[in-house]
Parts: sequence; structure tokens; C-alpha cells
Amino acid sequence: MRDEAFFLGEIHKALMPSTGCTEPVAIALNTATARKHARGALKHLTLTLDAYLYKNAMGVGIPGSDERGVALCAAMGVTAGDADAQLRVLDRVTPQALKDAKQMVFDGRVTVKTRGDVPDLFVESVLETEEECVRVLTLSDIPGWSEFLISFALFMLLTAVLFGGLRALARRPLLALAAGAACVACCLIPYERVTSTQAALLIGGTQFSFFPVVQYAPYFLAGIVFTGASRAVRMALLALSAAASAAGAAYAAMLGGLPSRFPPHWAWILLPALGTAALCALSYGLCALRAPALSRALEVLRGALSGVGGRSLYYLVSSNLVLFAMAGRGIVPQLSRKSVLPFTLPIQSPLGALCWTAVLLLALSFVASLAGRGAKRGQGGTHGPSDAK
Repeated sequence: MRDEAFFLGEIHKALMPSTGCTEPVAIALNTATARKHARGALKHLTLTLDAYLYKNAMGVGIPGSDERGVALCAAMGVTAGDADAQLRVLDRVTPQALKDAKQMVFDGRVTVKTRGDVPDLFVESVLETEEECVRVLTLSDIPGWSEFLISFALFMLLTAVLFGGLRALARRPLLALAAGAACVACCLIPYERVTSTQAALLIGGTQFSFFPVVQYAPYFLAGIVFTGASRAVRMALLALSAAASAAGAAYAAMLGGLPSRFPPHWAWILLPALGTAALCALSYGLCALRAPALSRALEVLRGALSGVGGRSLYYLVSSNLVLFAMAGRGIVPQLSRKSVLPFTLPIQSPLGALCWTAVLLLALSFVASLAGRGAKRGQGGTHGPSDAK
């Protein structure tokens, strides 16, 4: 009986009542949501669908009527839809609401488009009224790279806003340490109680997968301090990072697996501290090292590292966009078992993802270097009037 109750509970969680077929309901729910949030008299509705949804919606009946058609279904969502009823959005269609929807289509106030470069389920409505314009998206999945792109954007925004305070922290390592500890302590927040989407972007939540800015800010602060710190402070940061990673590893061993990533557990935040600090120390050591016998090789390596470091955000975002796009479209870099590395490594494996990220970074670095050389040649070939003899 316990198993039966459990499975029935899981079924009830995964299912919900629906009025009509999935395709017209998805369209009507989207446009009804747009109308719910739009103020003023309706002017025009533009609907964009993926090709498969459009094809299927054209062949099924619309709930609450004897009609078919994507444009009419979208219009009925505006005139008769109840967004709060979810999949029963067209459960109560009145004759007047149906008449108004047909009039919308007849007047040319509904435009339907299709797109082929979108996820499996894609519904976009743009509802224009006399006062505003509301856009609603329905997606089957959010692209994987969006979870860190939003974090990068927020970090850049906060850096611009808090620039003066961050400069002060860079000169006060102990204050920066206290701020970092406070950020890690935010991992103890009961995430299930964070109901605001805006707050979840900063401190985390259970609504979606995301890298909350506050919890990951200690690494940002450590990088700021490390840049202008003395050797003693850098060594202290390295020792503190080792202790943090040890604490995270001890908790993971006690747990018997990795701690929570979304939303982040404090142990998940601390685990990579030593590796990150070691990478910073290695980069700094290579830049500071003076060895005549290895000077030529070090100069080449130093130049490559400085180029990547100066454009790290660009390279990281670009390479991940390419990787996720390839994986999402099924263009996985795995040609055959007889191929040479890295073509034998699937992109989904940890080693394959690391290897292909490195390959893409090198390709992007090469393209960027060519562009930089072209720009320098263009500047060098321009002479002003004072240069002419």
C-alpha cells in the first residue's frame, strides 16, 4: 500500500488535467498569459512557433469551438483564455469571446510565423496594446550556457556599480576575507524559502539552475586581492584555499558523493578553492620567472597566457557557446574509434569537454591574434600630414 500511495503521488505530481490537445493549449496558454500582463486595448498579436508545433496545431481542433487554425487559437487565448487555469486555459469559452477572436483574425491583427533554429518546443507571443508591448516565451528547455551567462552579466554590472568599494577591499585583505566568509555563509540560507526570482539570481533558489552571484563572489574577491597583494598575502591566500578545499573534500567524503551544485552547498563552493589558487599562483610565477635558458619558450608561453587572460571572458563565453551549440544539435565531436585525439572523446565526458574547450580556446586565440596583427598593420600603414617628407 505504501508503494501504491507513493507511485500515485508521483503520478499526480507529473500530470495535470487538460482541456484539448497539447498544441493548441500551449499556444492559448502563452497568449492568455501575455494578455493577463498587458494593459490597454489590443492592437496586434504576433505569434512565433517552432515548425513541428505549427504543423501539429494546424491539424487538431481548438477547445471550446469547432474550428481549427493557429491564428484563431492564439486569438482565443487573448479573448477567452484563463492563464491561471494552466492547461485548462480554454475551459470556459463563451460565444462572445469566440466571436471576438474570429474578428481579430479577420481584421488582420494576428500574425503567425515559424522558426527552424529554436528548441523542440518554442512559443513566442508579442502582444501590442495602446499602452505597452508584452512578450511571453514558452520553452521546453533553457539553453545550458544561460546559467553562467547571466552570472557573468551580473558580475560585470555589480563591478561597475561597486567599483569604489571593490578597490577598497583590494587594499584590505582582512576585510575582503570577512566579506568572502559572509558570502559563503549565504549557502546556509533556506533556498526553498526564496520565492523572488530577482533574489534567487543573487543568493540562489530552487526555481531554476543558476550560479548565484553572492555565493561565488569569494573567488571574485580573492582574484582582486591576489592581483595587488604582497608575496606574504599571496602565500596566505594559497594556505587558506588549501584549508577550504580540505573542508569541502571532508564533507564530500562524509556525504559519500559531491554536495549540491544547484543551489550551491557551502562544500561545493569551497572544493575548487585550492585548484583555483594554484592556477593563479602558477600564472603569477610564470610571469615573474626569469630563466635565460628558457627565456624564449617562456616568452611564447607568457604571451599566450597574457592574451587569454586579457580576454578570458570572451574566450570562455565563446568556447562554451560553441560547445553547447554542438552538443544541442547533436554534432558531438566523436567521429570514430579509429580517429586520433581529440576526435575519439565525446563532448559529454569530463575529459572530452576539457579537451574540446582547450581546442576551441586555441582556435579562438589564433583568430584573435590574426585580427590583432591586421589592426596593427592598418595603424602602422597610416601616416598623417606631418609624416610626409
